[in-house]
Amino acid sequence: MSMTPFIGYAPDLDPATPGVLTDVTNMIPSVKGLRGANTAVDAGYPALASESRGMAVLTLLDSSRRTFAGTETAIYEADGTTWTDVSKGGGYALGAEERWIFVQFGNATIAAAKSETLQYSITGNFADIAGAPKAKHMAVSQGFIMLADTNDGTYGDQSDRFWCSAYLDYTDWTPNAATQCVTGRLVDSPGPIYAMEALGSGFVAYKKDSIFVASYVGAPAVWDWNQVPGFVGCYGKDVVLNIGYAHIFLGTDDFYLMDGTRPISIGGNVREWFFNNINAKYAYKVQGAYDEESGNAYWWYVPRSNTAGTLTSAIVYNVKTQKWGKLDTEIESVAKYVTTGITYGGLGAVYSTYADLPDTISYNSAYWSAETPILSVIQSDHKLYTLTGAPASTSLRTGIVGDDEKITLVSRVKGRFTTAPTSSTMDIEYSNDFGTTFTPYDTVSMTNNTYDFLNCARWHRFTQTFVGTVEILGNVYDIQEAGSE
Repeated sequence: MSMTPFIGYAPDLDPATPGVLTDVTNMIPSVKGLRGANTAVDAGYPALASESRGMAVLTLLDSSRRTFAGTETAIYEADGTTWTDVSKGGGYALGAEERWIFVQFGNATIAAAKSETLQYSITGNFADIAGAPKAKHMAVSQGFIMLADTNDGTYGDQSDRFWCSAYLDYTDWTPNAATQCVTGRLVDSPGPIYAMEALGSGFVAYKKDSIFVASYVGAPAVWDWNQVPGFVGCYGKDVVLNIGYAHIFLGTDDFYLMDGTRPISIGGNVREWFFNNINAKYAYKVQGAYDEESGNAYWWYVPRSNTAGTLTSAIVYNVKTQKWGKLDTEIESVAKYVTTGITYGGLGAVYSTYADLPDTISYNSAYWSAETPILSVIQSDHKLYTLTGAPASTSLRTGIVGDDEKITLVSRVKGRFTTAPTSSTMDIEYSNDFGTTFTPYDTVSMTNNTYDFLNCARWHRFTQTFVGTVEILGNVYDIQEAGSE
């Protein structure tokens, strides 16, 4: 019989849909199928002094990287063996649950938080950018830094205000058509700006029920902000993920892809399940990260059963295959990988001649020097971990296999593995009426990628549990009408 390929975790679909998975434990999409999610491995750094309030890995013009983690009172830089405090003199005092955001502007790392003056560091410690607004959101594109939800000496605290730096100058925040530094408000829809990201040569700002796209038009207006039709938006600053050609984000009612023109739903397979399982009280805490190598987008959230407000579960979407998965691992922060916002056209503002460009590439740490960044998190012990460990406690539950009109005999299920697990067992359940409770039948062990048994019923369901590294494409079911030859 032919293989039934898995279409991924899809609890919202008809469970009789061929290839549907009605539950998974620590299984995430791969380009070919689904694989066991990697576990967290201690990266060897000491614990931060307190809870992580943001983390980023930033790429400089010479391709070297700097890694930062912020807390309520400090910013730390990873130096390969430990965390070095690189805060400004006197440190910081973030508000309750306030988080840092980092961007890279050429060789200058910029850090923002709503209660602190904009910070910069080229090497060593951070310092205030005199005259710059305070901001909750920040993004960089084409030689501009854009801030949103700001507090400044002229207009005060305005959650719908944006500020744009002077062109190629992160230190200049004086409005002037000549330098293209501008500010304004997004008031065509009510409420604060909840998130902002660069997209191509422009920016996208998200409110609760609306989206605004900024296109560069030059002086004197500099940016033309247009509201996208519809009533789609988001709740939090860390839910919007930039995948290069588009954003994908967790909205207030669905998951969406936003290509700069309109948001398109991508959450049809999991939307109802997710919003029934997230603790809505803590929806603003959701943190996302995009792993460019695998194409997987992660959103960590607080489950409904978790009353402590900690991020312990993640739902995962693969932008290449459009499949879903999920995993369980708690985090305080997840690393965001950030590239420089300076283009070749802007190099002259940073280096006078090509001869001035670095002729060697030095890295702060051999650990962070890999060409492909490693998805990393800081957990509740305030320590850094990489998601590179061998999978543990992985399983999947199939949809239902059978027929409404006849009793079927299943005698074998064969897993189509690209990486077979060390061992596996399969729980067999059955039902004779669609929509009723399934009855356990037996548990069998896998031999030669095959689970052998005999069971007759109208509907069959299987839960496969794996030990060790695993990647599976689908199952082959040996099924026939009962009593037939």
